[in-house]
Amino acid sequence: MYLIQILLLVAFRKKSFVRLVSGLLLIIFWQIINLFTHINANERKMLVIYDMQDQMNIDVIEGYSARLMIDRYKPKFSERLK
Repeated sequence: MYLIQILLLVAFRKKSFVRLVSGLLLIIFWQIINLFTHINANERKMLVIYDMQDQMNIDVIEGYSARLMIDRYKPKFSERLK
């Protein structure tokens, strides 16, 4: 992004049409990449299971939202070894 900004600044200072157009094309390309990244992240579905402080946690991730479910049952030490 900094490279694009520098390119546009130089284009305005030197009044270069080619640099100005190439900078604008790079901005359009950058926005297309961001759009596809946003679409892919919005369609993701994940289930994450992990142990934190002797509690089982489950994260259900759908797009940009996540739900955390915590099992507060603490088994005895002998039950955890099974």
